[in-house]
Amino acid sequence: MVEGLDLRAMKALFKKEYTDNIRNRWLMIITFIFLLLAVVISYFSSSATRGVGFQELDDTVVALVSLISLLVPIVSIMLGHSSIIKEREQGSLDALMSYPIDRVEIFLGKYAALASVLFTTIFVGFGGAGAIIALGSGASFSLPNYLMFLLSTLIMGLIFLGLSMLISVLASRRSVAVGAGVLVWFFFCMIISLLITGIYAATSGDNIQSVFSGNIGPSAWLWKAMFLSPIDTYQMNVVLTYGVKSVFGISVPILPRFTNFWTTLAGIVAWATAPLAASIVLFTKRDV
Repeated sequence: MVEGLDLRAMKALFKKEYTDNIRNRWLMIITFIFLLLAVVISYFSSSATRGVGFQELDDTVVALVSLISLLVPIVSIMLGHSSIIKEREQGSLDALMSYPIDRVEIFLGKYAALASVLFTTIFVGFGGAGAIIALGSGASFSLPNYLMFLLSTLIMGLIFLGLSMLISVLASRRSVAVGAGVLVWFFFCMIISLLITGIYAATSGDNIQSVFSGNIGPSAWLWKAMFLSPIDTYQMNVVLTYGVKSVFGISVPILPRFTNFWTTLAGIVAWATAPLAASIVLFTKRDV
């Protein structure tokens, strides 16, 4: 319970962890890359049709989603994979736990600090880019939708931060944590969507029209399986936030009623919560 936590101790741990991480040059570079990437994509992506110039901010978001789905998880895993195992190997975790501070407080202090670093990186990088693009395009845009996009992106990042911290709790060595982090990124960003699509094609691929027609009878499990992939759930949430009608020339299909903005948002929140809860439980019970 929150009332039982030593917030003063957590604040001190939070401050140290946040300061140590936010000063890293690679985070500053990544923040700048996020900003530059969004601006460049917005300015040059339509050059083949109407010359160079800023797209509308809403169009830029849709163009960015696929790249964000690859880059933000990498940043999150880089932040979290050594958060526990590094201090365990260095012996500083034993020293930290010799103070009158609970393990839950230690973990939550670290998690809150790393989540805040991720928040800073995403909102400064993509938020700054959004301001530049909005001014450059001169077109009106929906600020609530863009803020929702940033929030969904942060939640997606928290999913992989939680997974990487879970790895850090379980790993026996830092090298193991690095390898496991790479495998987690590769599986969720590359494999799982192909796996689900492959299973569908092998079992009921002849009913592909049902996926696009809204007749979800034969393909209902495919839409439900989407929630097994946090990346797909995040991308669908952004598509629904902006009411996108087509992506890369492919029309967005008629969606079943259980696939909507709120269920996709709940899906990514659940994905962010589950590894965090598992990490806390294991960290409090595991010998260090």
